[in-house]
Amino acid sequence: CTEIYFRIHNDLLPVGGQTREYGERLLATLYGAMTSVSDSSYKPTERQDASIADRDKLPPELYGVRIATVPTNEGSLMVLRLLYNDVGENLDLGSLGFSAQQVSDLQRLKEQPIGMNIISGPTGSGKSTTLQRVLNGQILEGEGKLHVLTIEDPVEYPIEGAVQTTVTNAHTEEERSRLFSAAISNAMRLDPDTIMIGEIRDRASAQNALRASMTGHQIWTTLHANSALAIVDRLIDLGLQQSLVLDHTVITGLISQRLVKQLCPHCKRPLLAHLDQVPAALLARLRQVIPDRLQDVCISGPGCEFCSHRGTIGRTVVAEVIVPDESFFRHLRMGEKCQAWRYWKESLGGRSIVDHALDKVVAGLIDPAMAEKVVGHFQGAVAASVHHLHVVEADGAA
Repeated sequence: CTEIYFRIHNDLLPVGGQTREYGERLLATLYGAMTSVSDSSYKPTERQDASIADRDKLPPELYGVRIATVPTNEGSLMVLRLLYNDVGENLDLGSLGFSAQQVSDLQRLKEQPIGMNIISGPTGSGKSTTLQRVLNGQILEGEGKLHVLTIEDPVEYPIEGAVQTTVTNAHTEEERSRLFSAAISNAMRLDPDTIMIGEIRDRASAQNALRASMTGHQIWTTLHANSALAIVDRLIDLGLQQSLVLDHTVITGLISQRLVKQLCPHCKRPLLAHLDQVPAALLARLRQVIPDRLQDVCISGPGCEFCSHRGTIGRTVVAEVIVPDESFFRHLRMGEKCQAWRYWKESLGGRSIVDHALDKVVAGLIDPAMAEKVVGHFQGAVAASVHHLHVVEADGAA
């Protein structure tokens, strides 16, 4: 049979089923009739990637759809990623969930004329949305005097005022990597002020991005890494020279972000009134890290009409933003990763992604159990560093 699921706020929800024959016709129709690819024939025994970019085939709130297919031992799997064009006129990074200090750090990075700023996080963590708002804000603040060029595979979100280019006509992963790397190299000859690279995916694209940041360009890009600090390890693992990676005039920003479901303000419940619904181990960790703030913590409610009976209303960013300086990178050059982390937190006022999640827990914005599923256990977080931040309650990030 054919099973259909929607992913809503990161949870897979079944929405019905059909016969196997219906599913095969549905996948072939979606791929063959709607995608904008040169080879539009659906091949259920092969892995295929495509996109739907023709606006006439999409509702107004969608900018595009990315499609990926793979054969399985029981049939075929097709995943459609919906790309919403919902930035509007709201360019405030704080409404995505970034703290006031993180917004200030990101603004500082936007205003630097050179250097590479790298955002890490898993698929679906809002990296593209953050990039879209950063670049839209930069273009607006530059009053049209900046040349912003993007290199994407494919173009995901519209960035008004930017020249957006896509890498196309690649039939293999090797050819795609070669064309992507060549596009980065070519971009440096097109007189850009800022280059946005959709993703650093291999050694060649990493080297070209680094070269661009060393030749008078500001670079914004994404990379798969487990934390802001792990971005450095990932770049070195890709084969970049440590001396260049650990240069604060070349790598100017390290950002890691995740998305956590945000509690419905109408039906969320106070933790202390429902202790029996919280795992004992989690409660013990909370008593350790925020012993004086338990009365401010809330957990997910039963759901109501306001939140469509989910208990949550969208998702919010939890992040860490490192603006490295010479001393921070000096520790890393000497192999002193723990000292670098301590220096960032104590001397530069850094707050980790766990700290940021805890801030939102004590603000009553996110459920501690939901937060730990995203950022890991709160064990070891410093209670004294947890402050109640003013966080705008919004629908979260895409």
